[in-house]
Amino acid sequence: MSDWSEIRRQLEALFGRAYEGILASVETINFDSNNPQHVLGLSLYCSLVELCPSLLLIVQKGQFIAVPHLVRAMLEADVDLINSLQDEDYHNHLGANYIQRMIGIVQRAHNIEDVPFLSAVGGIDELRKFLGQKRKELADLKGKGFPPLNVGERFDKANRSSEYVSVYSFLSGFSHNDISALEDRHMRAEGDSYKIVLFEELGEANEVHLLDLAVAVLIGSSGRIHEFFSTGKFAEINQYMEELNKLREAWPAEGK
Repeated sequence: MSDWSEIRRQLEALFGRAYEGILASVETINFDSNNPQHVLGLSLYCSLVELCPSLLLIVQKGQFIAVPHLVRAMLEADVDLINSLQDEDYHNHLGANYIQRMIGIVQRAHNIEDVPFLSAVGGIDELRKFLGQKRKELADLKGKGFPPLNVGERFDKANRSSEYVSVYSFLSGFSHNDISALEDRHMRAEGDSYKIVLFEELGEANEVHLLDLAVAVLIGSSGRIHEFFSTGKFAEINQYMEELNKLREAWPAEGK
């Protein structure tokens, strides 16, 4: 067994223990259901935690090629979580994002002559009325200083710009049909032609880095949420991060 294989095994074990402990600690969180900041923060955190058992199962099954998709979703949720806990009005930005997306969808439906659901929503006049209302809502939010934020702007706001241009960009190559990413994953030169590749291993070192990121995001976001809500669980959760840091010290040199 290589050093990387052993590190990966230990990371899997830590991930499983951290997830179980963190899941059990969720019930200690007391929040105000009438506070938009509380509701958004917890919703983001719960969405992140929900991805973990699926990720663990995929790792245990050896289908690591699907891991980047889930880790990317965890990373993006964590960035929004950071913003929501730091800015009590952050929900307004995400609300603007939602309204802008709805306007785009409804506008496209409005521009298509034969839309099956048009009669269900009350016809073209109702559709135009809805568009007018949503455009006013979006203008009001922008006027109050809450414009929609793209992914890069959300990373910037969370002081995570370096992650956006590095690890998030790398993970996005797995999620989008980028031509270079597709060719890199599924095409291999064979003489004068190419062969199709499916489920090619990412390499032990890459798998460790991805799993490490997932564990770090789970523990880091859990520490933030428990510190924010003063549950008394922060120190307990921070112990998982100490274990992770200790495990990182045993990593072999890159290229080994």
